[in-house]
Amino acid sequence: MKILQAPPPQGLRAILLLAFAALALPAAAAEPVNIARVDGTTKKVVNASGTEGSGFSGGTGLSMLFDGNLKAGTRLRDIGSGGYIQLDFQEPYFVTTIDVTKWYRHKYSLSLSSDGTTWEPVDYATAVNRYGTKTWGVYKAASHVRMSFPEGSTHCEDVAELEVWGVAVSGMECNHESISSWTEVPNSATCTTAVSEQARCSTCGEVFVRESGSRPLGHDYTANVLEPGKGWFSCKRCDEQINCMDGEVDLTLYGKMTFDDTYVQFVDLLTSTLDRTEGDGTPSILLFDNDVNTTWTSTQRGSGVYAQISFKTQVRLTKVVMTVSGWDGMFVTSEMKALEGAQEADNAFFTGRVQLSGGGTITAEFSEQDINAFRI
Repeated sequence: MKILQAPPPQGLRAILLLAFAALALPAAAAEPVNIARVDGTTKKVVNASGTEGSGFSGGTGLSMLFDGNLKAGTRLRDIGSGGYIQLDFQEPYFVTTIDVTKWYRHKYSLSLSSDGTTWEPVDYATAVNRYGTKTWGVYKAASHVRMSFPEGSTHCEDVAELEVWGVAVSGMECNHESISSWTEVPNSATCTTAVSEQARCSTCGEVFVRESGSRPLGHDYTANVLEPGKGWFSCKRCDEQINCMDGEVDLTLYGKMTFDDTYVQFVDLLTSTLDRTEGDGTPSILLFDNDVNTTWTSTQRGSGVYAQISFKTQVRLTKVVMTVSGWDGMFVTSEMKALEGAQEADNAFFTGRVQLSGGGTITAEFSEQDINAFRI
């Protein structure tokens, strides 16, 4: 026997559904905020000698690290090895992530503290350097965050932004004091992202995910040629493509990074020496930035000084354009040699000479020059 029950009237049904939905939804969790911009958070810079307020030069300052401008960097010339930037919160926060935007090679370390005396390093963020914006997963309570510089820096306007994201502990229903060990998320690595790992709060069940300290897989490029001069480069793992169907393309647009994550790009750049203006760094990225007003100058002169350009697969060069600077009347000679393994070939495949008049451009054009790497 079936017992049938008539459905409630439409108006009542809507009211019941809303009531049940309200009972089923958990309380909304507080959204993380950029603690660096919260009223009451204080910020200071201390140089290697322990002097507070000293560490910047070139017209840059501490406020530039928190203005939202990811292109304008600070020049930490005076901070020295062991100097640091510190944020002190008005109350404890559950720090979720720390985002650092940098443009050059100087290393940094991140650490947390509850009392301002005992410091705990952020996982994977000791003596590191990442081009662009890197998000470090933290998921711990703290009252202080420090960004320190183990090797100092000189002329580069390097660090552009420091963002510390978190939720005030006083406003949390669960303070996540019991988080499990971090475990690897299977098959989570991609060409451009490292393996992810996750942990769970044993009290409330919330799951946290962050990037591990491993490296991305890197693109695995192959050339697809339809006819000479037309085709594309594609990655076997993802949808990354460099389209050459309409003719030659500027391959430097698929490079630019000179440290840390270089292996995920199509074009790599290596220089034999440091830049003359960089006591302990080499902004060779300046060779690829499409700005003729920025220059790279070797710390050495004579034979053995080079810039090396490598590709992830063989390419057919059509043109290399190099802008050079110097004084009027100066002659500049450029020589390009292919690499045979790690050694330069005996014969140069291009030699060009230009007399400067406030600057000059050396242009090398080719018809059939298939190559994996060459040096200038």
